[in-house]
Amino acid sequence: MSSRTTTSTVPFLHPFMVTGYADELPAGEYEVLADDEVILSPSSTACRRTARFLLIKWPAGKSERRTMDQQGLELALAHDQANANTTVTKNSEAALSPSEDRKSQLTEPRGPYASAACTPAQPPTVMALFVGSILAVMLFVLPAFAQTNAQPMPENASARSYGDGWECNIGVRLDENACVAVIVPQNAYDTNRSYGSGWECLHGFRRTDDAACVAVEVPEGGFLDPSGEQWRCLRGYIKVDDTCQEIVLPADAYLVDASYGSAWTCERGFEATDGQCTAIAVPANAYLNGSGYGQPWTCERGFFEQAGLCEAVVIPANAYFDDASYGTGWKCDREYVASAETCDFINVPENAHLDRSGN
Repeated sequence: MSSRTTTSTVPFLHPFMVTGYADELPAGEYEVLADDEVILSPSSTACRRTARFLLIKWPAGKSERRTMDQQGLELALAHDQANANTTVTKNSEAALSPSEDRKSQLTEPRGPYASAACTPAQPPTVMALFVGSILAVMLFVLPAFAQTNAQPMPENASARSYGDGWECNIGVRLDENACVAVIVPQNAYDTNRSYGSGWECLHGFRRTDDAACVAVEVPEGGFLDPSGEQWRCLRGYIKVDDTCQEIVLPADAYLVDASYGSAWTCERGFEATDGQCTAIAVPANAYLNGSGYGQPWTCERGFFEQAGLCEAVVIPANAYFDDASYGTGWKCDREYVASAETCDFINVPENAHLDRSGN
């Protein structure tokens, strides 16, 4: 048992892709390397295909071999043929078609093993026959379909590098079924896109209509935002119509980054009153609570608010201090009940007991 390698050349008229690889290969002629295992017997010689590679020659003398099976090669050639039929017309009926030329190049090996004859060791499978039938139908149907349905290519356009149809060249844009030149106004630049207007305004300019770019007028105390088409006010300024007005801070206040409401807040211990910051009057036995609403101070433990002051909680006999923010500030001990400002003893009758509360 021995092995051999045969070489054939296939041309691709358009960029193509190899199954299992993400990058696109350029158009051109490529060598296909086929490794066969030769099986010798007294009566005949047969071979079994073990591997097939596509040889890719990169710049700077580098080369790469990519694995490609027969089905993948036929699909790539059929796709390339379909692309060619959308833009290329056959010169004459007697000329050799690209598919026939590739077929001859695939079946005629070159090199030192060209004279060796092999018979496939295994017959083609049902799947291979089915795929081959589909490819044959596609080769006959796709050219006619593309030629009858494709629109004529306008000026300043070229065939797509993949698929059917055409696309506008760089520097022109699509307008209905034509490719028209892009007119770039003053203070704008060409986007090199075939869609849209084909141009955009420079940084610091904004579009007023479909044909002009005007400078963005930034008021004093403002700056251009990252888009270059709008402006914002600097810190310490507030936007009023088309101007930036400086924020006037009252004494004992500081700036805040608020999107609504006041642009400043009073320091701790002060509260806003008529656009000014006035000191908070904290009564004796109280402290600032830092609340943004309601009473800005709270009475110390053992005191409760009464008429703006913090009065001491008077705890009667048989009672204890209560931390609740409402009520008298004290509760009676178990076996006692509150009566006005005192705690009276509970007389439990015979055959009774105190409930769970004890009061």
